[in-house]
Amino acid sequence: SSGINAEWPLRPGEKSNGVVIGENLFMVVNLEGSPKVTVELPEGEWLAPDPTLQTEGTHFNVENDSPEPELTYEEDVTKLIFYKLDNIFVLQDKDDENKVEVHIFQYNEGYYNSDITSTFTYNEHKTDIKMEPNNEQVTFTYTAASSTIDKDKFKVSKLVIFYWNNDAGNESPKSTYPVGSNKFNVVFNYSEGNNVVLKSIFENWSESLKEGSNS
Repeated sequence: SSGINAEWPLRPGEKSNGVVIGENLFMVVNLEGSPKVTVELPEGEWLAPDPTLQTEGTHFNVENDSPEPELTYEEDVTKLIFYKLDNIFVLQDKDDENKVEVHIFQYNEGYYNSDITSTFTYNEHKTDIKMEPNNEQVTFTYTAASSTIDKDKFKVSKLVIFYWNNDAGNESPKSTYPVGSNKFNVVFNYSEGNNVVLKSIFENWSESLKEGSNS
């Protein structure tokens, strides 16, 4: 599940007013600039997060008999990109092409205790990213390939967990934003501060989500 690893072909989906990217991303299209746009999302639980990370964003849980949702037109395209929940996405940092952001989306209802895993691959180098709610941590497990890779071009500048169900505290460098009853967005801004040494996505490390911890 990756915004950098271009293994997913960008293909028009069979959904009205939208483009399906792989199986886990959906981009709303509003070419006419209408004040309202009706979309037919694929089945599943989807979230278009608020870019400020401080509110829940736009959420849909789509089932067989779900009505087609109607969205207010947005100038900000980031509010029209839906991520499928229970997934991990690696996105290029918009401010630095040599850095990446890791965004983890939990299920909104129910499966809070389920582990979420994803493998990020680049030129046969692989890292398994795993969020373990019961252990309150995110781990990065790297498997090297025979080819060389410049790990400095894959430094993790930000880790965001959407819909975390415990308050992980507000100690630097993490912040938590309540987005509902017992739900929080947890943000690690690793690039903030002076003399920061960023970890690469292609190395072994972990981040604790326990309240008051500072990894």
